Amino acid sequence: MVKRTTISALKTRLLSETTFVVTLLAISIYMFVRSFEYHETSQTFPQLTSSIVVISCVLILISDYLPEPIRQAITESQSIASVDSKQELKPQDDDGNGEVNQADAPHSNLFSSYISDKEFTVVMIVSYTVLSYLFSILLASPVFGIAYFLGTGKPWHYAIGMGVLGVAIPYLLLVLLYIPLDQGLLFGGI
Repeated sequence: MVKRTTISALKTRLLSETTFVVTLLAISIYMFVRSFEYHETSQTFPQLTSSIVVISCVLILISDYLPEPIRQAITESQSIASVDSKQELKPQDDDGNGEVNQADAPHSNLFSSYISDKEFTVVMIVSYTVLSYLFSILLASPVFGIAYFLGTGKPWHYAIGMGVLGVAIPYLLLVLLYIPLDQGLLFGGI
């Protein structure tokens, strides 16, 4: 009974992951094609970004057919949200039975009692996308950077630094490459 439940859960997880990757692939191809409608100087960033996502999605989808070292590099889980790089986020087996209680597993986000790390990351990405669309990338980037760093438990001075970078990078792209990152649905330009 337990084995069937585990296999069923694994199949469901693999199907949902594959569906997510295929959805990202379709959106990236669509964005790549649509980027040719932009002015020549504004095409570069969406084309590069969508190309990276397309390549990544294809590598994930064909990872079972790649040589072992490449497959491990692509499919191994990496945590970019750890609180401290020296701290190991793997839960410990306290019972000695080889099973780990997920409730005892440490989390690295500020809201871990409400949502998991993956859910936190998804909420942050969706929030950044919506804020960027409504207000502009120039305004959304520092808000996202500060919120993400504070939400993952980083020190406040790192969050402030990310906020400064979140303004500086879009502003440089705006000034040097004339990419209209100061425009959103609600703001026509700052």
